[in-house]
Amino acid sequence: MNVTFTNENTKFNYRIVGVVIHNGKVLFQKPIQDKYWALIGGRCQLNEKSDDSIKREVLEEIDVKEVNVDRLLWVVENFFEFNGKKVHEISLYYQISLGENEKIYETEEFDGIEEGKNIKFKWFDLNELKSAPLKPDFIKDKLTNLSDNIEHFIVVE
Repeated sequence: MNVTFTNENTKFNYRIVGVVIHNGKVLFQKPIQDKYWALIGGRCQLNEKSDDSIKREVLEEIDVKEVNVDRLLWVVENFFEFNGKKVHEISLYYQISLGENEKIYETEEFDGIEEGKNIKFKWFDLNELKSAPLKPDFIKDKLTNLSDNIEHFIVVE
């Protein structure tokens, strides 16, 4: 059971996010119908550790053999509107790495493998993030200047 709930006009999500950087590019995802890309990840499940959650989400969504959780980067309180609802989202962003010989490194854009989900994945060049349709906005700057410390952000969009 995912850690998410809805009441009247508000939705709460507990999202775990993976930051995969390889050869100067970072991996993003989006449902086919959306216009914005987000870093890969998904909702944490009840009684699931957050680092296990990001491993599970990546293995469910893309065709890789190995997922390593390297370190926690950011804790984010994100407030935005989506599909007519106010969303309050708490997210943990982990820097993760994949196996050295994964096939997805060779493809700029590809479809996810999770059954019943129409999710696209795409590698974006770190030098071109400012003009890319990415959410939340703060990641455009933070991805090119990763701190050695865990950072906390409150984002209201």
